[in-house]
Amino acid sequence: MKVNKKNKQTENIRTNKSRSKLYLLFLIIVPLVLYFRILNFNFTNFDDSDLISNNYNIIGNIENVPKAFTTDAYFAHQSNFYRPLQNVSFMIDAQISGKDPWAYHLTNLFLFILICITLFVLLSKLGLRQEIAFLLSLIFSVHPLLTGAVCWIPAQGDLLITLFGMMSFISFIKYYDKKKLLFLVFHSIFILLAFFAKETALIFPVLLSVYFYLFLKKERSLKEMFPFMIIWCSSFLMYFCLRSVAITGNESSSFSGITVFIKNLPVIPITFGKIFLPLGLTTMPLFNNLAVIIGIIIFIISVAIIIRYRIYNNVCLILGVLWFAGFTLPPLYFRLTIAEFSAEYFEHRTLLPIIGIFMMLGAFLSSLPPKWTSANLIKLFIPVLLIYAFVAYTHSKDYSDPIAFFSAAIGSNPNNAAALNCRGSEYLHNGDIQQSLIDYDSAIKAFPVYSSPYFNEGNIYLSSGDENKALYYFSQALKYDTLYPKINIFMADNAYINLSAVMMNLKRFDEAVVILRKALIESPSNSSLYNNLGFAYFSKAGYDSANYAFSKAIRLQPDNSSYYTNRGLSSFVLKNYKSALSDYTRVLAIDPGSAGSWFNSGKTKIELNDFEGAISDLSAAIRINPKWSEAFYQRGLSYSKLNKLDEAGKDWAEAKKLASKEFLLGK
Repeated sequence: MKVNKKNKQTENIRTNKSRSKLYLLFLIIVPLVLYFRILNFNFTNFDDSDLISNNYNIIGNIENVPKAFTTDAYFAHQSNFYRPLQNVSFMIDAQISGKDPWAYHLTNLFLFILICITLFVLLSKLGLRQEIAFLLSLIFSVHPLLTGAVCWIPAQGDLLITLFGMMSFISFIKYYDKKKLLFLVFHSIFILLAFFAKETALIFPVLLSVYFYLFLKKERSLKEMFPFMIIWCSSFLMYFCLRSVAITGNESSSFSGITVFIKNLPVIPITFGKIFLPLGLTTMPLFNNLAVIIGIIIFIISVAIIIRYRIYNNVCLILGVLWFAGFTLPPLYFRLTIAEFSAEYFEHRTLLPIIGIFMMLGAFLSSLPPKWTSANLIKLFIPVLLIYAFVAYTHSKDYSDPIAFFSAAIGSNPNNAAALNCRGSEYLHNGDIQQSLIDYDSAIKAFPVYSSPYFNEGNIYLSSGDENKALYYFSQALKYDTLYPKINIFMADNAYINLSAVMMNLKRFDEAVVILRKALIESPSNSSLYNNLGFAYFSKAGYDSANYAFSKAIRLQPDNSSYYTNRGLSSFVLKNYKSALSDYTRVLAIDPGSAGSWFNSGKTKIELNDFEGAISDLSAAIRINPKWSEAFYQRGLSYSKLNKLDEAGKDWAEAKKLASKEFLLGK
């Protein structure tokens, strides 16, 4: 009998292992098939442009990995977002596909598949039957609310924290199961990686302590927690020190506090409702009263079910409630300054909190009467699985390209001014000016104090030569930027720059000077403002003032060749030829292929009586631009000063011929 019992146990173990392998295979294949097409998706140009495209010079070089830990999420020191692990991940992606987005999408999909597998392991470790843990993980793998987490590249930070957070949880449990030091080492690595993925990982030590209290306190001594407390404290200290180095700026795109928390409270019922009834999914969601009501109703039904089946003392349910609350409530204290007309929450951020709901579902399913066999559960889960998969597949298309992304946001809320403004910019980039103007006008109508669409529309009219309309829209952009600085981030300087450019085009140089001097009071470190001020002074013959303004621009941005060129021109007019030549020499060191700079240098050398040097520089300009009549003329002048009249005559003849052609062509 003992032998038979032992054989039966061995057979059960083998059966369970075989089932586990089959379950894992499903958890790989199902999300892979569902989301494989995202490898052909493009960037959305919403955050991924700031995180990746605009920083490709940094992420494209793997040697910049240390910089990911000493700067913010945008490789600067101004935002409050610290995502070093995400940036390292982007760097790895960049080594694989460069500027092409397919590797970034592949990483998202790969991480999500690992999360589905890890969830299955975690739910099993929490005491759920394997088939229940599998069915819940399978539903998780196709849940439409998580589509954004898979399809939107900037959600990679949420994928990383979810993966390493759950792995830290599993290694914590396995350490107490096996009492092996290896799991303590694994936990140290995983919890540190979770911290560097996203700051909300600080909730994990709290939840791990709750787990110890709920599941292990009767079997284990509190002293056994000390190694983990040391790990958590040291990991936090490392995270805090590096974050303090990285986050040094005062500029913020969000505000916080109890008022913000109250204003963000609709996120809870909306999220809860969409977990069970995933309707109204979109890329840039705004609060919706109907969604709030649906969420409250579903919440009440859920509480009633918990009371009906008397599972409120179930430790898995308690842990699930605390998990959901722990990762949902703290972010509510923060709100984007542009949330009211952009996105009041993001669906991909439910990736981590939703795991708490699945723990609660696991507790409920485990408490069902015996008649709810695995076969009955499968019959219940299959239609849910198919419906969710269909919705997720359909919704994933919204992340395929920028137009689809912003159109989805507008489709769910036609008054989403930020989405209208962004889509207008995409249409403009694609050459559809009329459609871009329609979107900009719609954005202005939806939220009249939003400065960005005014600014963008002003640029269109400036490019088309309609200075009066450009003047109006830039003035409006500047007005609302000044009146509502919290919701119009970083727009004022650009509005001042473009407005002054319009003024100069209209030859209203005195007004341009007034505008720019006012702008510099607010932004004294903006080199472009000083450069435009130099132009304004130069245009009204204030060459000394122009020279001073260009010098200030150079001090603020010493590697900008155009600033040296501009100062060189003002120095030349002031007959300070040595200073002008010094500036042109600096320009040529930065950009040796500039025909204009060789010409300016040659012309200046003529004034300094360095005719050989002038001939050399002007010859370089001619090699780059062999149809430049003025360059031939000036070189001919240099030859004549050296009494090389034959060479001078040839150059002047060529200059005359080229000038005639230019006249006939209307140049």
